[in-house]
Amino acid sequence: MPPAATLPGKTIRQQKDVVKPLLMSPLTVGWPNIPNHLQVGVMAALPQLVPSAVADYHTDRARSSRAGKRARREQKRVDEAEAVVAEEAAVLDARRKRKEAKKGGKKAAGPPVPDVLSHFVIGLNETIKSLEHSIDDLRFRIAVLSDVLQHNAPTEEAEATPAPRSAPPSPLAMVLVFNGSVSPQALIDPLPLYAATFNTLLRQHAELAKAYIGAEGPEIRIVPLGSREAEGSALFGLRRVSVFAVRASHPELGVLERLLPPSVLQAPRHAITLPYPTTALKIYGGKLEVGDAEAAQAPKPKPKAPPSDVPTPAIYYAPVHLKGVLTEAPLDANARKQRRLTEVRRKRVESKEKRREANAKLEQKLRADFRAEGRTHPKIGRKERIAIKAGERAAKFAAKQEARDKAAAEKEAGEKGATEQRSKPQKEKRAGEPLVPKAKRAKAEAKAKAVWKVKTAAAAQ
Repeated sequence: MPPAATLPGKTIRQQKDVVKPLLMSPLTVGWPNIPNHLQVGVMAALPQLVPSAVADYHTDRARSSRAGKRARREQKRVDEAEAVVAEEAAVLDARRKRKEAKKGGKKAAGPPVPDVLSHFVIGLNETIKSLEHSIDDLRFRIAVLSDVLQHNAPTEEAEATPAPRSAPPSPLAMVLVFNGSVSPQALIDPLPLYAATFNTLLRQHAELAKAYIGAEGPEIRIVPLGSREAEGSALFGLRRVSVFAVRASHPELGVLERLLPPSVLQAPRHAITLPYPTTALKIYGGKLEVGDAEAAQAPKPKPKAPPSDVPTPAIYYAPVHLKGVLTEAPLDANARKQRRLTEVRRKRVESKEKRREANAKLEQKLRADFRAEGRTHPKIGRKERIAIKAGERAAKFAAKQEARDKAAAEKEAGEKGATEQRSKPQKEKRAGEPLVPKAKRAKAEAKAKAVWKVKTAAAAQ
């Protein structure tokens, strides 16, 4: 298939975008999907949950905070001016009196906190902290209940262990997230995972306590509201509110529950079975226990696990979920495969031709050698050719090794002679010969070394 004609400097893209289906991990917890009309209904019902007193409180608090900052800046300027004119006592006293009078006149109590604000958790960090507190408290209660069911008496260390962090006044019921306005999305990714962990522990506590779901509080549900952060922030009177949670104690929570019943908005849960938390870890496998040496060496019967009233966690099988990954694929897979096969076949043919030419040259060389020796040339097979090539390679290697050893021996002899020559005294007077000048002797030694290098190189070749 010939390449298509293109403009100078332009190339045609030979790849196309495809979506490849892959299995999702059962450990991930996805975001719930709420239709747009329900999101609009939730936003319309939020003013019933968030009265205007909340926005007025935040506005007044911000205004009083700015006034306090302005007063502190003014006080700083007055202090600097007083430091400059510190020698004038009368002026200093007058300004100080005016400053105190002004400060006392501007001082006012902050705005009262509305009661409904205690039913909200505002902000991403505060929401995550509240979820963590709820999970830790519920996990601790499950561990204590599991120990009681296993007939484990509390030890001194357990009694000395400090109590966990205090639980929130009321458990969270719904977490509302403006997920379309948050960037990057990794900031809000832990929210479904936290909610699923809390709901799973809540179900386990109900199974252990033989209670029903809701005895410890409602399950936490996540409500995504898209890109409506500006409207939510205006309700609270704050600059940005991307996440806020509503507690179960809110008197108007039924408005959201009627809009989003459990059949429409399900609470996130883990799709795998989690073990029950416990504070006691015991291994019954016949392992050697700590004690004196004689007791440790003596054979001991394999211990048996004591009876326990802790039920086996219910098994939940995770449904199969697929996710799409955007990747690239060739425009014409069959044509690409055909080109690849053609290239492979061409290389195979070239390799065979090269081997055939090499065998023909070797055959001609052997025939010429046999004719020179006056003998008839027998038919040579593949094994004989391989043996002949191996013999030639061995002969070449032996010749190179011999030349290398010879060069090394000559080099060693030359270095030994040069060392002996240098060890002789410089002013040695030979019988009947005059003393050789130092410069002349150095010149002769350099000439001898050059001659030796030339001989060594010739021998190595």
